[in-house]
Amino acid sequence: MKKTLFKVFLTILLISAIAGIGALIVGLDNDISYSIMITTLILLGFSLLGLCCNSIYDKYPILSIIGMLICLISCVIFTFNNWNIISTCYQLDLSLVLLPIALAHISIILKMDDADKSIFYVKISTIILSAINYIIILIGIIFDIELNYRVYLILLILSILGTIAVPVMNKIKKCN
Repeated sequence: MKKTLFKVFLTILLISAIAGIGALIVGLDNDISYSIMITTLILLGFSLLGLCCNSIYDKYPILSIIGMLICLISCVIFTFNNWNIISTCYQLDLSLVLLPIALAHISIILKMDDADKSIFYVKISTIILSAINYIIILIGIIFDIELNYRVYLILLILSILGTIAVPVMNKIKKCN
């Protein structure tokens, strides 16, 4: 399953790159060229997120496969939306952007080394804070609830801090 999804994402990257370059060579002066360029960005973005999820397959295969499948589903839905094959509500669109980003972010954190217990605790805390933040946002999106931006921003700052701190702490640990 891992190899298949990995090959799918790499194939999507290649096809979207060729299509995007082709659209640029032809020129961006019509609706089809614009749709090709937007599709290229959709395919590239979701493929990269899927590859982030793929990176944790060896340690967390279920989370990895769920992440890759959500990225693939999101990619297909956004591509169909772009070509007006389907039409979705903004809650679904926002959720289909947030979920792959959240899973890719958590995958990247899980992939980081944790050389000692203090780094491990920072890593786990970052994952928990990030997950809480993503869940709060997702609930706000789905139920159209206005979020308390202060809580969201505090969690966001702590998540970013932890995401940066873990590799820095590992680097410091290795230098000692």
